[in-house]
Amino acid sequence: MSIAENSYQKLADNYKNTYLYNGKGSLAFGILGRIHYGTPTWFKVTFNYAGSRTINYFRLEMKYPVITLGIDGSLSIIQDKEKLIKCSRISFKNGFYNNLIIIDNQHYKYITKNANVVGTSGIFWGLSLKYGQILKVNLNFSNEKILLSPSELALEIVATINRYYDYWAASDNINDVIESLKKTNNYNEVYSLINFLLYGE
Repeated sequence: MSIAENSYQKLADNYKNTYLYNGKGSLAFGILGRIHYGTPTWFKVTFNYAGSRTINYFRLEMKYPVITLGIDGSLSIIQDKEKLIKCSRISFKNGFYNNLIIIDNQHYKYITKNANVVGTSGIFWGLSLKYGQILKVNLNFSNEKILLSPSELALEIVATINRYYDYWAASDNINDVIESLKKTNNYNEVYSLINFLLYGE
């Protein structure tokens, strides 16, 4: 395992059994159980063309866990496909999957256009006293995967922080973290800075 993978693993381990909320009510599911690398992922993707619907299947070689960056400034880590395609109804209505950036642990970037609800997750129609209703979705992707350099990855994190700066400003030394991200050209340092941002270590 490379140094970058070790750093990513530490970040993922810190996220185990945790949940991250933002001010708009979106919910990012935490990592549960063992982290797996290199698992091929299949997504059912629905496209609409001129009023007609076609269903396509294509294989995305995402390496989990992945980092997700929301247009609302949310940043989270998700272990596998099953957690990636589940969210609360509130999060879905708030557009959690609209232009969601997904970066896998091999530094490939994917962007979702949006998502379609295909059902609920869990018993009693996915209803939960703690989280409301939990939905399952299909993801509609808007591009091919793009390999990010360390500096490009870092700037994606900075752009996400800046989109909801007031929320992230509560973190200690947030400006120092931003400046360090702008200067780095090292994957290991990027993951270490994310780890510090989320957990202060």
